[in-house]
Amino acid sequence: MQITETTGLGTIRYSKQIIGDIIRHIVERMDGRAILADTKGRMRKGAAKPNSDDVSFIEVKRDRDAMDITLYIVVKFGAGIQRVATEISDSARAEILRMTGIHVDCVRVVVTGVVSRNFKKRHIEVVSHAD
Repeated sequence: MQITETTGLGTIRYSKQIIGDIIRHIVERMDGRAILADTKGRMRKGAAKPNSDDVSFIEVKRDRDAMDITLYIVVKFGAGIQRVATEISDSARAEILRMTGIHVDCVRVVVTGVVSRNFKKRHIEVVSHAD
């Protein structure tokens, strides 16, 4: 999938993988409080590797002037689901705007599970819209 941005100087194309790389970097900074997951809730530890082709943890929708992103994570027990999801969504919006110039209207963080000694499946959506 390519995301196209047309400016006065021409057309810029971004691949979904670029957005995935930005999200990977953000989750990596979470110090293990969040792990990328696919849409079915399976942890995607291989997806955390830089320059990985695996972008099964993210869905991107582009609408005229903005982008909507849905990403899937597993949260470590005790990390605080709301705090982790808000930190990821705020960082994603800011970093994507800074690196690409594309405004992100909505970031939906879907927590597919909580992990401690055991994995407990969940489906919790935290939605953050631009102000």
